[in-house]
Amino acid sequence: MTTARSLVKHTLTERHLKAIGLVSAEWSWTELCLEQLVWEVAQMDSPIGQVFTAHSSADARLNMLLTLSHLMQVDPDAQADLLTLAGRMKELKEQRNRVVHALWMSPRPATGGLISSAMKRRRKPVPLSFRVIARRKVVFSTKPIPAKEIEEVAQRIAHLSHDMMALRERLNERRNKVSPWQ
Repeated sequence: MTTARSLVKHTLTERHLKAIGLVSAEWSWTELCLEQLVWEVAQMDSPIGQVFTAHSSADARLNMLLTLSHLMQVDPDAQADLLTLAGRMKELKEQRNRVVHALWMSPRPATGGLISSAMKRRRKPVPLSFRVIARRKVVFSTKPIPAKEIEEVAQRIAHLSHDMMALRERLNERRNKVSPWQ
């Protein structure tokens, strides 16, 4: 009987599998940081904020954040930082989707050629990410993606989360410094 694991074990290395999982896990933290930024800008605590963000997509949360930053009159420097983070998030979301939702394929059939000689040396060739885009016309593409490249995507996502947390802290400090009695 063929199992789901056996479908990828001949294509992806353990390093690839770990890197793909790391991209997914790092992205979860990025989405949490995005939620927390929304709550901070809207001046909501977590349980109330979760009512508004729990079932919203990352794109909807990002739009909420940018809209709220104008409505709540976030200072121009912080708004500029939010726009920069939004741009990075959109770019990394595309990279994350290419990694996490890829159909991974071997560059050669297992019956011969590059993959059999690589397997004899206990090495696998770099797997291909297969992608289909269907906008007005259908475009199929494959791209070899080394594990190192996927690890770098995970690292950039982690940096984004860190920068989002730092901005949230800055916004929180500014809000707490402003007192209605001043």
